[in-house]
Amino acid sequence: MSNVNRIIQGGNFLRATVIAGAVIGLMTGGLGCACDWHSSSEKYLKPYEAGDFKTAAAESLHCAHNSVPTDAVLFNLDAGTIVRCTGDIGEANSRLDDADSLVGDYEQWPTVSISEETVAALTNARSTAYRGKMSDLVMLNTYRAINHLELGHNNGARSMLIRAAFVQNDIAQKYAAELAKAQDETAKEKQQNSDQFDTDKSVAATNQQMQEQNQDLLNIKAYANYVNPFCDYMQGMYFLGAALDQSDKERAATAFKRAASMEPTNAYIKEDIADAESEANGRKLPPLTYVIFETGTAPETRQIAITLPLFLANKQVPTVSLNFPYMKTHGDFVPAISVETSGRVYQSVVVSDMDAVILQEFKNTLPTVMTRMIISAATKAAIDAGIRQGIKHENGYVQLGYDVASVAYQAVENQADLRTWRTLPKQIQVARFSTPPDHKLVLAPGDLSGKVSVTLQDGPINVVYVKSVRRGVGLVVRQFVISSDERKPATMPVAMAP
Repeated sequence: MSNVNRIIQGGNFLRATVIAGAVIGLMTGGLGCACDWHSSSEKYLKPYEAGDFKTAAAESLHCAHNSVPTDAVLFNLDAGTIVRCTGDIGEANSRLDDADSLVGDYEQWPTVSISEETVAALTNARSTAYRGKMSDLVMLNTYRAINHLELGHNNGARSMLIRAAFVQNDIAQKYAAELAKAQDETAKEKQQNSDQFDTDKSVAATNQQMQEQNQDLLNIKAYANYVNPFCDYMQGMYFLGAALDQSDKERAATAFKRAASMEPTNAYIKEDIADAESEANGRKLPPLTYVIFETGTAPETRQIAITLPLFLANKQVPTVSLNFPYMKTHGDFVPAISVETSGRVYQSVVVSDMDAVILQEFKNTLPTVMTRMIISAATKAAIDAGIRQGIKHENGYVQLGYDVASVAYQAVENQADLRTWRTLPKQIQVARFSTPPDHKLVLAPGDLSGKVSVTLQDGPINVVYVKSVRRGVGLVVRQFVISSDERKPATMPVAMAP
């Protein structure tokens, strides 16, 4: 018996209709004061992209504290990155800590409950809980480590970097297995419903129309699946400056080598490897300065309406308009930053192409997402046909009422899930050099929006952390020290955007 027949028979159809109706009610007005990401995120994303971080932080915190349960993880992730731009590192880390708690046990991630799968089949993926993507979990813990460093919590930074490495290695393998399992389950679901509709024909028709919308997927940088070189690079920096023993020094060299394998043209990383190996061999390094430059914003998920035929076994070929997801990268970003110090100029170089990291993950999951959307639409179409058959002898008002309800249902439910961590950067770049004797440097962004002077602190490794959201928006500049000692936290940013 197909899944469609199971729903319709034995009274299950009535129960399914009630569930779907309740979900629609929640999605279209039953939320009260609660925030859902699809309708509320622009309240903070627009001021964030305009450089109005104070307004963006207030709006993102409101959403994080008043979120519907399904979107709480994402609201806290966004609030964590936005609030950091205002200088409140403690609150920024609290938001990321809450996001991590809501994700739950990584060993159980990304489990979706049976009840959520049922609702999603009758509605859409927006009704399921956002538990974060692989790229989210890696950056979540890497950002927590950076915040701990700025707060002076050396041990906290160490534990977060180890946690990020665990996600990138152990959990990535589990996720790959979960994706393969999902693909197998989708194939079985197609087979179970093969007496009702031919999913393969609809998938083929969709693929042909989707190719033009996903041009960014064709030229993705060649990173390994679910791997972000910035995570490895931060580990290398940390263990180079905060090594407690010989094994830590060796870990620094290993981490830099992993980053170099993904960004082989970055000359700075080659210098890092040489210095880390020298340190491991007993040579004391001079103080070093790293300028980390976050630029631009991450790709956003959009949707395109595609009208496609659903090939039902009863020879009916109804058409349905489905909104399929695609990713759009952002071109408005500062391409690099120059660092002027001691009569020399250092240019920042990409250490992590976040577009590539995020697009690769999207590309890996897209076939399964598309197939499940088509199966869901076909299931609804078959149920719709069953209902129409059942009411064909009712009066015209009943049939008209059902037509209106059916159209409204399809309009609400055939939507793509657009949730992504939009406040991540487009690229992360680095410049590194020996700390100048006068501890002075000047940052010059490539869009000529204004230079920023920095006076460095004392430490084995000085980190100047620079953020640019887009061209024409001033830089946010912060600094901290990496050393083996717990340090007093920095209290003020070097510079803030106006």
